[in-house]
Amino acid sequence: MSKEFRLSNEDDGLFLRDSFVIVFFCKKPFKDLADNYARVFEHWLEATPEQGRKWASVGSNSAEYKPLTPQRLAAARKELDPAKSNTRRLSSFEIGGPQQLNPDFYFACWGFRDPDGDKASFLEIRLPRPPATASEVAAALTLAKQVGAILPFSSGYASPALTWGVEGQQMAFAEEVGKLAFRHPGYDVPESKSSCFRIGNKLRGTYWLNFIGPAALKKLGGEKGLRGELDASIGIEKVGDGLMLQAGPKPEVGDVNRKANLPLLRSLAKVLEPVTLFDDNSLDNNFIEDGDCERWKRRHLE
Repeated sequence: MSKEFRLSNEDDGLFLRDSFVIVFFCKKPFKDLADNYARVFEHWLEATPEQGRKWASVGSNSAEYKPLTPQRLAAARKELDPAKSNTRRLSSFEIGGPQQLNPDFYFACWGFRDPDGDKASFLEIRLPRPPATASEVAAALTLAKQVGAILPFSSGYASPALTWGVEGQQMAFAEEVGKLAFRHPGYDVPESKSSCFRIGNKLRGTYWLNFIGPAALKKLGGEKGLRGELDASIGIEKVGDGLMLQAGPKPEVGDVNRKANLPLLRSLAKVLEPVTLFDDNSLDNNFIEDGDCERWKRRHLE
């Protein structure tokens, strides 16, 4: 695994870091998802150390992170009440720590009452950094599968990632991330809060773990058709109502300067191309140069 990346300055704080993200998108009304989200949240609370639960932003109108008190934790749980979710256009909260911004541990969810058009609710978990040891890899894989088994997902993924925290950090992030993201194509550059408006039943990209929901799987010819197209080294496993595709025994970020071009991800990207989201601008603000975002989204296909 690559070295740790941490970039900060006096004005923006920790505006870029490496993390490990687990993201799921669900194309259902939130009243049909809230109980599932609540099960995942309670599991996350039990599995996350106390220092990873220090700050919270609760509710769609919240604009800042405040200390996580018992009252704010109760308010977060109310966001996952199926009955109350029908009274809100959007149910949402974020919890993390120990840092206030761009923290080591992070849980976020958005649930749309009416996911019309290409909207899809999302749930995102971040771990402090990409897993490196056998035990860390096993723990990350287990967590991703457990979440996937609980959620009726339309798509999902788990990957090393380069992340920023709040909107005020995004410009500093965009000025630096391209150099790392193009050199190490195994990193995701996530922005689930934007992607969820456009993702529909498609996939956000190709990653170490890829969760294919029923609609996308049907477009790929079903499990039988998909198995016939996959490289023999790609693992395939039933998880929940869909499939999980695993590109290798552990996540890799690659290094194009050393000709480590991640051939498994490249072969998988070709198979998943018909159901991958390319024609959107949800990630444009994560890159500073015109055209970089489109080039990055197709990095495994060029």
